[in-house]
Amino acid sequence: MPSPGRSLPPGHPPSAEARSFPHTFYTETQRPGLRDRLRQVLHSFDVTGIKLADHHGVSGHFVRFEAREHRAGQAVQGR
Repeated sequence: MPSPGRSLPPGHPPSAEARSFPHTFYTETQRPGLRDRLRQVLHSFDVTGIKLADHHGVSGHFVRFEAREHRAGQAVQGR
């Protein structure tokens, strides 16, 4: 299987390994201006106060919130 940074033959779908590393495969080989555009979008998010979060961090936050509420005797909904 090719490494994430290595080019594949034209028309060949990217391997599972390459798809798992989109920041190295797509931004460097197929979409040359993508990194600059992503920086612009993230900057505009910062300016307007929009926050991005991944599902791992958010679920961990909810688990901690749920534990605090349980200790305080509060019912937690949203499960």
